[in-house]
Amino acid sequence: MQEVTCLGARSPDVASSVNSEQFLHENNLFRVNVPTDGNCAYHALVVLFQQKGLVDDYKDARLLVAESIFKLHQDVSSEEVSKWITFNSDDPQAYSRRMFELYKRCLQDEEWASTDHFKFMSIAFDCTIVLFTAGHTRVQVFDSDITSSTQPVDLSEFVWQEGYYGMYFNGVNHFEPLQKWLPRRSKRQCR
Repeated sequence: MQEVTCLGARSPDVASSVNSEQFLHENNLFRVNVPTDGNCAYHALVVLFQQKGLVDDYKDARLLVAESIFKLHQDVSSEEVSKWITFNSDDPQAYSRRMFELYKRCLQDEEWASTDHFKFMSIAFDCTIVLFTAGHTRVQVFDSDITSSTQPVDLSEFVWQEGYYGMYFNGVNHFEPLQKWLPRRSKRQCR
């Protein structure tokens, strides 16, 4: 897991009493509505990365993630991937079947992404994605380093950092991108 440093964000004070919604509010992060059509995680990627010219629509995002799965399956050992994807390591074919299942789901329109896809998303977009889940006091941090594992981080120890891309999971069936809210400047300040 990567080390987190503070860049001007406030960290919650009490671990047990802070949930994801409170943390988002305290750090001026807000959820952006995306369609609830089974492609929500990929619509969220478009919101996060379209301005950088990386994707134009959710289908582009699906293809980039599928491509990262395909490349990793060819180039990375099952031992490395087992740090962040679950499969039965006793079965020699389990790794290939799991990777193919994830790859196939990326190529099927209206097929939901699973949290296993988030590591591949971070690799495809060469970024760190932070996944908040409704009501939880922990987040999952997915970075693009294939050698790092994905462990939940307690919100009391987590600080929002520049360069992070946030996603919010409602705990049931919908992902939304997170954006930083910047207060409006008054006309007097703009002159």
